[in-house]
Amino acid sequence: VTPVITRSVQLSWTAPTTRANGTALSSGEIAGYEIYMSTSASGSFNSVTTTDGNVTQALIRDLAPGTYYFGITTLDNNGLES
Repeated sequence: VTPVITRSVQLSWTAPTTRANGTALSSGEIAGYEIYMSTSASGSFNSVTTTDGNVTQALIRDLAPGTYYFGITTLDNNGLES
């Protein structure tokens, strides 16, 4: 039996204080964060998890050995993502 090797990555980020359009964004307006992942910097990114608005870190588990690229967007209380 060949063992399955998996990896994990710990991500952390700082909550934004402005929206994509430059207007102010308070921490109370942040509903959560959407985390996206790809195996190619120019490839298609897929959503892997969503966190609460007060959480600025995530552990992504069960990754096969390789290179991964991540992107994180902010979701506000109105459902807008940027």
